[in-house]
Amino acid sequence: MARERGNEGNTMSETSLPEVEPLESALAFIKRLASGARLADMKGVSEATLEALYARAHALYTQGKYADAGQLFAQLVMHSHLDRRFHKGVGACLQMQGRHEEALKYYGVASMLALTDPHPVVHIAECLFALSRTEEANRALRFALGQIKGEAQYAALGERVQALLELSARAHGQQAGQQADSAFQPTQAGMAQ
Repeated sequence: MARERGNEGNTMSETSLPEVEPLESALAFIKRLASGARLADMKGVSEATLEALYARAHALYTQGKYADAGQLFAQLVMHSHLDRRFHKGVGACLQMQGRHEEALKYYGVASMLALTDPHPVVHIAECLFALSRTEEANRALRFALGQIKGEAQYAALGERVQALLELSARAHGQQAGQQADSAFQPTQAGMAQ
C-alpha cells in the first residue's frame, strides 16, 4: 500500500494527530493547576527559593531595573500563579515601563486573588489615567473607596484615593465632592465597563 505525502514531503503517519499519552499528561497537568497545585510544587521548588527570587525581583525593582525585575516576577507567577504579590510585581514593572494596558491584566488578577485589597484597584486606576480612560479610572477609585471604608489599615491609601478623585474632578471641571461622596456600591457591571 502506497503512503500519501503532504506538501512538505511528510508521510501521513508523520503528520497524524499526537499520541494519546502526551495529551493525557497535558490534561492531567492542567487539571492539577486548576485544582490549586503550583508548578513550583510539581518541580520541587521550595518556598525558600520562591521567597529568595521574590526578594531579588523586589531589589531589582527598587533599583529601577524594571525589565529584569519583571522577568523574575513573571517566573514567579509561572511557578506560583495564585500568589498575588507576584502578579502585582509584574504589573508594577510594566506600569513603570509605560506598558499600562499590559499592567492592567496583572493588576486585575492580583485584585481577583485578594478581593478586599484596594491596592491593585488603585494601581488599575493609575494605569487607566495614563491611558486617558478617566471615567474608568474614577470608577476604579470609587470602587477602592468602597473597599477602604471602615478599614483602619487603609486610612492613608483612602486619603490618597480621595485626593486623586479631587484632582480628576478639578481637571475635568466637575465638583470633587459630587464624585467622592457618591457612596459608590461596587457591582460587576461597574468594573467591567
